[in-house]
Amino acid sequence: MKNQKHYPGQSLIEFVLVFPILFFLITGFLDLGRAVFYYSSLSNAVREGTRYTIVHKGLDEDAIKNKVLEYAFALKDTPNPLVADDIIFPPVDDPNTISIQATYTFKPITPGLTKLFVQLFGNEPGIDLVAQSTMRISGVYR
Repeated sequence: MKNQKHYPGQSLIEFVLVFPILFFLITGFLDLGRAVFYYSSLSNAVREGTRYTIVHKGLDEDAIKNKVLEYAFALKDTPNPLVADDIIFPPVDDPNTISIQATYTFKPITPGLTKLFVQLFGNEPGIDLVAQSTMRISGVYR
């Protein structure tokens, strides 16, 4: 072990080779955490908006969309916030049922991931996070 040769700068070269991969992995994991947080917030907002709708019967679509936006607090101050146009009411077969669906486009901040998403998914970088909630209107039983 005493006869090992030490090359000056070897540690620097190893660091230069490993650092970009390590940086990409760390920022990628942070982006993944952001995506999970945004999806959780979106899912919660849609569920609470649906629940509010079944409890307070007779609301119009604008009031329901505003309630969903009110519960989506984590998606208000993002670069592309959730807006009322992102919330739709898919048709359901049962007239005593309400369904709400919201779509949020998650845009990563990791430089390499943004370019990758543009190549994989088209011009718009990002992934669509879709949350839907369907509930029966309260007080209506078969």
